[in-house]
Amino acid sequence: MYCAKCGHQHQDDAIYCVLCGVRVEAPQNNSGQQEPKGEAFAGLPTQEVAAAESKAVTALIMGIVSIVTSFLILGTIAGPMAIANGNGARRLLDDRNHHASIASAGIITGTVGFVISIFGTIWWIFILGAMMRR
Repeated sequence: MYCAKCGHQHQDDAIYCVLCGVRVEAPQNNSGQQEPKGEAFAGLPTQEVAAAESKAVTALIMGIVSIVTSFLILGTIAGPMAIANGNGARRLLDDRNHHASIASAGIITGTVGFVISIFGTIWWIFILGAMMRR
C-alpha cells in the first residue's frame, strides 16, 4: 500500500506512515486510493509527539519551581532545565499542538526564575560579605 499523503510505500498492516506520520487505513472504496484517518502533529510519530508534550509540561513545572525557589538559589538549576526542556519541545511541536504554548510558557518562566535567581545569588553574596565584615 502507498501513503495517500506522501506516496511512500509501506506494509499492508502499517497503522502510520513511517515517512510522514499520517495514519493510514486499508482502502474503503474500489478506486484503490486510501483516505488518511488523521495526522500526527508536525509529521512525527505519535510517540515522539507524546515525548515532546511531556517535555513541554516538564518545562513549565521546572519554570514555576525556578521562580518559587529563586530566593534559595535553586532557580539557577531549575531555570536552565526549564529552558532546555521547553526549547526541545518547541523544536518538535508545531503551533497546532497546544503543548507548544505550554513549552513557550516553560521557557518564559524558566528565564524569569533564572534571572531572579541570579539577582538573589548576588544579594546573598552581599549579605554574607556584610556578615563576615562584622
